[in-house]
Amino acid sequence: MEDNERSPLEDADRELEDQLLTVVKKTVPTLRVAKNLAKVLHRLSSIGSDTFVTALEAGKSWFQLKKARNEYLIAQLAELPKGQSAIGVQVAERLIKEQRRIDQLVFAAIEHVQTSDHSAPSEDGNDEIDDDWIECFRREAADRSLGKMRETFARILAGEIHQPGTFSIKTLRTVGALSQSTASLFRRAASLRVGMNIATLNDSGTSRIVHSDARIPSLGGDLGDNYLESEGLPYIYLLELTESGLLHHEYDSWHKYRIMLPNSQLKQGMVAWVIHQDQKWKLVPMPKFSGGSDLKIYGAKFTNVGFELLQIVDIEKDAKFLNKVHAFFKKQHLEMVEY
Repeated sequence: MEDNERSPLEDADRELEDQLLTVVKKTVPTLRVAKNLAKVLHRLSSIGSDTFVTALEAGKSWFQLKKARNEYLIAQLAELPKGQSAIGVQVAERLIKEQRRIDQLVFAAIEHVQTSDHSAPSEDGNDEIDDDWIECFRREAADRSLGKMRETFARILAGEIHQPGTFSIKTLRTVGALSQSTASLFRRAASLRVGMNIATLNDSGTSRIVHSDARIPSLGGDLGDNYLESEGLPYIYLLELTESGLLHHEYDSWHKYRIMLPNSQLKQGMVAWVIHQDQKWKLVPMPKFSGGSDLKIYGAKFTNVGFELLQIVDIEKDAKFLNKVHAFFKKQHLEMVEY
């Protein structure tokens, strides 16, 4: 078939290949990120295959060679005994489409790595993406890499390329089992969460989180009594998030935020902040503040899986709920001020 007779699918393959090559060439990551990026390309994407280099040297597209191989495979399967050939062809075509989706997913992840504003990977983290993690990612993402779920998996892969160990295999499996409706509920929950981070500062000015808390705050109400129904999170929705492995089942648990109080002494080189709606906040005492006050935040705590996913979810700004959080702290005679 001449070039001007190429099918739309083949044109799309060539375009994907050009995009992948362009992004890879533009990406100049740290050594660790480069090593993990190369491993992901080799293990997940057809463009990372050694055959791709041979294809380039021959002046041909790897996607062309791959397409020819796939067509040959289908032709072979078509020669199977009667009753098996149709099933064999369907399986081959499904695997071909699956690999194409994985290729597109890897491309999206590389774009995130390239445009990410992450700081350099911490030296005390894992150095290389685990082989089992990559295989689990392939299994879970292969059938869930369309629409909004594709973006979620792309962000997870980009985060793991940047810092292996950021996302657990349990998180991969949980995301693979999430419905679109539950994913939307989680985004709403993430938009309401109140959290606290305590971090150490190094000589370069960058921070490393050493302690965190994240929960959907009850703000003096009862989550089990539909207190947040007006905020889009009635009790039945909280149950759905719990059953999906994103929230702990105790909705009236609490965590001490005493370290945020002005009379608390942080260790040298450490900082702490409240986080809400992707913004850092500090607590400033008001005139009636008592130096001996304690501070507890009650609510539904996110699980480890939920906490990991909070790093990549897009939240919805909510001025009404932000005012409620401000009012909660004012009752403690504390003003919440942007950090």
